[in-house]
Amino acid sequence: MSTSSESTTNNLKAGLFTIAALVLGFLTILVLNSSALKYLFGNYNEYLVQFNLQDGVSGLSKGSEVRVGGLVQGRVTDIKLVNLKLASAAAEGERSGTVGDEDAP
Repeated sequence: MSTSSESTTNNLKAGLFTIAALVLGFLTILVLNSSALKYLFGNYNEYLVQFNLQDGVSGLSKGSEVRVGGLVQGRVTDIKLVNLKLASAAAEGERSGTVGDEDAP
């Protein structure tokens, strides 16, 4: 017969295994269900654009609107100077089947 200590250890192991199995099952369902991912993480694309400073982009700042065809498609999230001649801007925009989107209907 098992002792009280062994019984407690076995119950703890069984409980941890059950919790791990439930978490793994939940994560599997979440990953396989793309609509849940869109709900949790948003339906956004992130773009990184590099441009020559000689060409210039006057008025570009964090929070600036990103427009495609005159419609607001996102906002600038970050601007960095790469070197003395090159800068990069990161922008986040909503996925909406815009030009260049391979998943567009």
